[in-house]
Amino acid sequence: MSSWSLFDELYERYEGWFERNRVTANNELLTVIRADPGQEGRPCLDIGSGTGFFTSALGCLGLEPSLGMARISRVRRGVNVVQGRAEAMPLRRGSVSSAFLIVTLCFLPRPEEAVLEASRVLRPGGWAVACIIPRESEWARFYMRKAGEGNPFYRVARFLGFEEVVSLFLSAGFRLEKAVGTLTYGPEEVPRPEEPRDYTGQEGFVCMRFKKAEPPTNSSDEEARKA
Repeated sequence: MSSWSLFDELYERYEGWFERNRVTANNELLTVIRADPGQEGRPCLDIGSGTGFFTSALGCLGLEPSLGMARISRVRRGVNVVQGRAEAMPLRRGSVSSAFLIVTLCFLPRPEEAVLEASRVLRPGGWAVACIIPRESEWARFYMRKAGEGNPFYRVARFLGFEEVVSLFLSAGFRLEKAVGTLTYGPEEVPRPEEPRDYTGQEGFVCMRFKKAEPPTNSSDEEARKA
């Protein structure tokens, strides 16, 4: 079963996570917002938008392959969603200023294809924000144990390391601007509200903001304009 068809079947269970884990979900949302480039990054796209928890707060267009997830996003959160896959987006080249991949890459069989597609739909100088549960974190180890116990979502996840994600984006022509993290408490501790902080490698959730390279300026054209 593909990950998106799994989410199409279990979308209510997925949505229930945000209700059961309000403090942790809000900490993650604050971190996403801290990594957001703001109005310069509009219009924006949330790739793998799920049930729209993050998408609605960001004010982005959602991209989601699961009809069940997209339905919740539209009906309960008023998010505008298009159906599509991260590896083959039904969007024009250079049509958005920022693209978010919030806990999306770990559910894709070929995350490098999604990064290249994000680059395609972004304008030159646009931003990509990738948020992950780092493979080296206590949280990822906890979720991997859950996968071994049969959790359907974590069984199809492949957690990526921080440096692995950075390498994916650098290879696609991006540069890392900042990395912010949260979840300094463990997955089995009582959750507490946290402010996002610069990523140290100790956090269980990290958002990396990358800037897409702009095409080089032709020096002779530039000199002609100044003449």
